[in-house]
Amino acid sequence: MASSRRSRRGVRIARKTGWGVLHVLALALVALTVATFFARSSWMVELTTHFRAHYAMLLAIAAVVYGFARRWVMTAVAGVFAIVNFWVVVPYYVPGNAPRSNMTAKPLRVALAALHADADDHEPALRYFRTLKADLFVVTEVTPEWSEELKALEGFKAVQTFPRSTDGQGLAVLSHLPLADVTTEESPSGIPVLIAHLTFERTPITVIGAHPTPPWSEHSAAQRNEALEHLAHVVNQQSGPVIVLGDLNTTSWSPYFADLLRETGLVDSRLGRGIQPTWYPSTTFVAPEFVRIPLDHCLISEGIGVSDRRLGPFLGSDHLPIELRLMIPSKAAPVAEE
Repeated sequence: MASSRRSRRGVRIARKTGWGVLHVLALALVALTVATFFARSSWMVELTTHFRAHYAMLLAIAAVVYGFARRWVMTAVAGVFAIVNFWVVVPYYVPGNAPRSNMTAKPLRVALAALHADADDHEPALRYFRTLKADLFVVTEVTPEWSEELKALEGFKAVQTFPRSTDGQGLAVLSHLPLADVTTEESPSGIPVLIAHLTFERTPITVIGAHPTPPWSEHSAAQRNEALEHLAHVVNQQSGPVIVLGDLNTTSWSPYFADLLRETGLVDSRLGRGIQPTWYPSTTFVAPEFVRIPLDHCLISEGIGVSDRRLGPFLGSDHLPIELRLMIPSKAAPVAEE
């Protein structure tokens, strides 16, 4: 009898503890969701915006658990805040949001690869550049060592590197298409933007590569925001279709990312294609999708179509590449007959 009572008491304590832990987690997720609406108040608060998909998924699970237990108040709280987060996530899965237009006859194939400055084995990335059938790569975190490896690659019509040794802001472009010119322009704090001009199917295009600093402190967050403002300025200086490829060190739910889209009129290429999260804090394995967040972006001028967008393989970096097939609005003039 005494043993049975102790057993039942142990079960009650375990249940009470379990519900207590769930309450704390659910209310913490609610608080984090509320914090996202005050993202501009502090660089630390802005970090809460990058996990909206995680909040949505975890709060939905909590709502289901509360529902089965008939704890209706907490079911409602978790459910409402799950919906609040799903509201900003769902558009990335609605096919109707994908941009469409009259396009060139074939797609422009582009890829973004974020390297890792301290990678011991460069071969996976170099093999990727040699074998992927892309017209153009934008590469970030290019060090002097990586620069020498990239310039030694064969088969490209243009390889331009702008390495940086210490801050991870080095950039490069590898192209199987002729490039008219490749330049860089720095923000006031010295963060470069790569600008490449080319012609595809007789349509002039500007490809821009960027890698602002990660927002790990108040100072670096301010530098990142300044770099995003400078990126918007560079985009607005261009004429014709523009493609921005970069590790922007922000997700699609940050207000500073929204500012960039609003000021430039660019479109997030992942609309209608899913979140496709790319970053996770490891260089030794590929983390599951629900752990990663989408820091790597391809932003496109309105009217450019996305016929395919996918993640690339693990390259020994803490980022996965993104690969796209883009349909460019055709402005080709008829070819004069001789």
